[in-house]
Amino acid sequence: MVFMLRGFTWKVFFPTCELFGHVIDCWSQVLNLDESKHAPESPLRVYCKTDVTNSYLESDLTESQRKDKFIENLVLSIEDMDAILCFVGLKEYIVDYLKSHNHPKAEMFSHVMPHRLEMPWRTINNSIDCGMFTMRHMETYMGGSMNEFKAGFKNESSTQDDQLVKLRTKYLYKIVTHEYNVQKDYVLQKVDEFHKIPSRQRSQLLAIAKEQIHMRLDDLS
Repeated sequence: MVFMLRGFTWKVFFPTCELFGHVIDCWSQVLNLDESKHAPESPLRVYCKTDVTNSYLESDLTESQRKDKFIENLVLSIEDMDAILCFVGLKEYIVDYLKSHNHPKAEMFSHVMPHRLEMPWRTINNSIDCGMFTMRHMETYMGGSMNEFKAGFKNESSTQDDQLVKLRTKYLYKIVTHEYNVQKDYVLQKVDEFHKIPSRQRSQLLAIAKEQIHMRLDDLS
């Protein structure tokens, strides 16, 4: 498996930028690769790409077509179904898929009641970092109740804002330096070249980059 973030996509990790779905897809691949090293006592998790649930949001499809499209996307996205799947609102689709493959836990899963967790770190004023929250939730949620969910976020505040900025750096670094990232050596070379530039010039370049990124995002919106 190989992956990369092309061109403009990786630049949305810049603070105050909303992440693209491609970034979440790339993160799902990173986490799936990391799952091969999970501790025996940890539940086995599988991460799907964002397009798996697209059919659920398409109002012009019939219920049957939505289900068929969902299963088609699911099959394309994952290979191992012996894992935790968290799709609140899509349980019936999952159950139908498991039954069609005679999965031993299909009947048990059909009786599971989905719950929408009420996280205390939910925000009212921050509509930009939903992608970062998603990535953190993907990384840390192990199933179970809210008391067992240790995402590490503070409640909405400047402290939480700082946490989100640090996570942007952490996750971008993890993706860039991952052994399966085919662009790893190229990007690290560019980083090394950037750090050789005088500090004042680096600050100027960052300011220009920030302005250009937001202009590009405005053009795409």
